[in-house]
Amino acid sequence: MDERRQTSKINVESIQLKLEPIDVNRLTNDGEKLKKKIRELNAIIDEIFQGSEDELKLLIANFQRDQDKKKRKLQD
Repeated sequence: MDERRQTSKINVESIQLKLEPIDVNRLTNDGEKLKKKIRELNAIIDEIFQGSEDELKLLIANFQRDQDKKKRKLQD
Protein backbone atom coordinates (compact mmCIF):
# COMPACT_ATOMS: atom_id res chain seq x y z
CA MET A 1 0.00 0.00 0.00
CA ASP A 2 2.85 2.41 0.82
CA GLU A 3 4.31 1.82 -2.63
CA ARG A 4 1.01 2.84 -4.27
CA ARG A 5 0.84 6.01 -2.15
CA GLN A 6 4.42 6.89 -3.04
CA THR A 7 3.74 6.36 -6.75
CA SER A 8 0.57 8.42 -6.48
CA LYS A 9 2.44 11.21 -4.66
CA ILE A 10 5.14 11.24 -7.35
CA ASN A 11 2.45 11.47 -10.06
CA VAL A 12 0.79 14.42 -8.29
CA GLU A 13 4.15 16.22 -7.94
CA SER A 14 4.86 15.63 -11.61
CA ILE A 15 1.51 17.10 -12.62
CA GLN A 16 2.04 20.12 -10.33
CA LEU A 17 5.39 20.81 -11.99
CA LYS A 18 3.71 20.78 -15.39
CA LEU A 19 1.04 23.20 -14.17
CA GLU A 20 3.43 25.84 -12.80
CA PRO A 21 2.89 29.24 -14.46
CA ILE A 22 5.33 30.31 -17.14
CA ASP A 23 7.52 33.27 -16.19
CA VAL A 24 7.14 35.33 -19.38
CA ASN A 25 9.52 38.05 -18.18
CA ARG A 26 12.26 35.51 -17.55
CA LEU A 27 11.69 33.92 -20.95
CA THR A 28 11.80 37.34 -22.63
CA ASN A 29 15.00 38.31 -20.81
CA ASP A 30 16.62 34.97 -21.61
CA GLY A 31 15.56 35.36 -25.25
CA GLU A 32 17.16 38.81 -25.44
CA LYS A 33 20.37 37.46 -23.90
CA LEU A 34 20.44 34.67 -26.48
CA LYS A 35 19.87 37.12 -29.35
CA LYS A 36 22.78 39.26 -28.10
CA LYS A 37 25.03 36.19 -27.82
CA ILE A 38 24.06 35.10 -31.35
CA ARG A 39 24.99 38.54 -32.71
CA GLU A 40 28.35 38.34 -30.92
CA LEU A 41 29.00 34.83 -32.24
CA ASN A 42 28.03 35.82 -35.77
CA ALA A 43 30.63 38.59 -35.64
CA ILE A 44 33.26 36.07 -34.54
CA ILE A 45 32.28 33.58 -37.28
CA ASP A 46 33.23 36.13 -39.92
CA GLU A 47 36.84 36.04 -38.70
CA ILE A 48 39.11 33.64 -40.62
CA PHE A 49 40.62 30.84 -38.52
CA GLN A 50 44.43 30.99 -38.65
CA GLY A 51 45.31 27.83 -36.71
CA SER A 52 46.18 24.28 -37.72
CA GLU A 53 43.67 21.48 -38.29
CA ASP A 54 44.53 19.97 -34.89
CA GLU A 55 43.90 23.33 -33.20
CA LEU A 56 40.55 23.58 -34.95
CA LYS A 57 39.57 20.06 -33.85
CA LEU A 58 40.52 20.93 -30.26
CA LEU A 59 38.56 24.16 -30.44
CA ILE A 60 35.47 22.32 -31.70
CA ALA A 61 35.80 19.58 -29.07
CA ASN A 62 36.07 22.17 -26.30
CA PHE A 63 33.07 24.05 -27.65
CA GLN A 64 30.98 20.88 -27.76
CA ARG A 65 32.05 20.01 -24.20
CA ASP A 66 31.04 23.48 -22.99
CA GLN A 67 27.67 23.22 -24.75
CA ASP A 68 27.04 19.83 -23.13
CA LYS A 69 27.85 21.32 -19.70
CA LYS A 70 25.42 24.18 -20.33
CA LYS A 71 22.68 21.75 -21.39
CA ARG A 72 23.15 19.66 -18.25
CA LYS A 73 23.11 22.80 -16.09
CA LEU A 74 19.86 23.99 -17.71
CA GLN A 75 18.25 20.58 -17.23
CA ASP A 76 19.06 20.53 -13.50
